[in-house]
Amino acid sequence: MKFSSTDNYCQFCQQLLPVDYYDLLEHCKNCQGTGYRDRSHKYMCVACSYFSHKRDNMRVHLRIHTGEKPFKCELCSFKTAQKTHLKTHMLMLHSSEAAV
Repeated sequence: MKFSSTDNYCQFCQQLLPVDYYDLLEHCKNCQGTGYRDRSHKYMCVACSYFSHKRDNMRVHLRIHTGEKPFKCELCSFKTAQKTHLKTHMLMLHSSEAAV
């Protein structure tokens, strides 16, 4: 499921999801409709069955649904959601062109 800016509802509580990324993270943490309240389910994805007890893991996971790709190659048009993927890209495609 990809989030769009108009009609995204939480799969647990059916509430309209916040557009702001950090508000979305807070909803994943505090949604009362999940039914999971133990430590291993501190953050529940509102679009799929993914869960994590770490905020950063959920932040990275949500990029799958939001389509956010904040890491950009300076040498070509490649964009990615994870910094490690950019490093791998640089090593495999641009290692002779630029230092990583």
